Amino acid sequence: METSQLLPPSMLGDSALLTTIDGVDAALSTLLTYRLQVTADLDHRGLAKVIGAHDTVEFLALRHHRNPRDVRRDLKTGKALPKYTAVTAALPDPQTPTDTSFDDADPTDVDASADADSHADADAQVDGDGDGSGGGVQGVVVLNPGQAEAIVSTLEKAPPTVSDEELRVAEEQMIEAARLLSPDGLVEFGREVLNRLDTDGPEPAEDDAHANETLSLRRADGGVRINGYLTGENAELFRTQINRLSKPHRTVDGDLDPRSHAKRQADALTTILNAAAATMPRKRTPSTPGTPGESAEPGESTGPGGGDPHQEHPGRFFAPPSPRAKPQAGTGGLSWLTPEAVALLDPWGGSSTPSAGP
Repeated sequence: METSQLLPPSMLGDSALLTTIDGVDAALSTLLTYRLQVTADLDHRGLAKVIGAHDTVEFLALRHHRNPRDVRRDLKTGKALPKYTAVTAALPDPQTPTDTSFDDADPTDVDASADADSHADADAQVDGDGDGSGGGVQGVVVLNPGQAEAIVSTLEKAPPTVSDEELRVAEEQMIEAARLLSPDGLVEFGREVLNRLDTDGPEPAEDDAHANETLSLRRADGGVRINGYLTGENAELFRTQINRLSKPHRTVDGDLDPRSHAKRQADALTTILNAAAATMPRKRTPSTPGTPGESAEPGESTGPGGGDPHQEHPGRFFAPPSPRAKPQAGTGGLSWLTPEAVALLDPWGGSSTPSAGP
């Protein structure tokens, strides 16, 4: 493949620059479509394993220094394309010569955009007849490879109960929507399409969703960054309490709440944690023998010779924390997070101003 001498963009006039960028985009769409076809055929022949790679994804990722996820996505789209004839027809045809017109752009041609406008008018036709009836898309380049990938990935998720006719209608509707939507927009539109195709909705997967709940803590700048995922009733409970406790309140002087939304949510989480700490049982801290009215619990050591308990852990300023009671099985990890428990330490209460302190 050869690329002719291209002029520097600074040498192009405004109209020539527009024509050139249109030609570059059209050429890239054609080449990327061809790469989908070549990748799928390479995998079909099994050349990667013949050469010694684990699979096609590993082979192309190492050979072309690409992210494996991008190669995997291209391979999946390329292998599924033959099933969707309308999507294939709406993509550029690599086997058909096309005039991108950016090689010979005249830098002084102020009317060069007329050709681009004529191409845009041709693409605006809904079908090959130009009658705008929406009866088909054959023969008209509508999609770029990114849009095609969004459509194919959506249609591949359709349940097996969907008939071929319904799938074909959905395919054509998504192609029409691609005239106005980007690949990300097609993904969002695809969710609506799937909801219409599968009126019963997805099968319940609450157990799987609960198994995927996560919480991770990472040290950052003298604090901790929190990231996680909750689902179902746990997510709703957490969201409800955070929203309730993060409402803005006026100060004691009557001024507006100076805290940002993120800060108010952080304060709400701190309030919830204080409520949890207050409701969870604690072990009584053993005292030093000799203190009137207090004694160590049986079985607990106060250190060698009954002295300072910190002597058991030299170098520590604080005594090791006593173990906390674990939630009982079947009660749920967030069962303590009730409105009553949170209200115990809600500094704002039900009023719009902080409660007066002692």
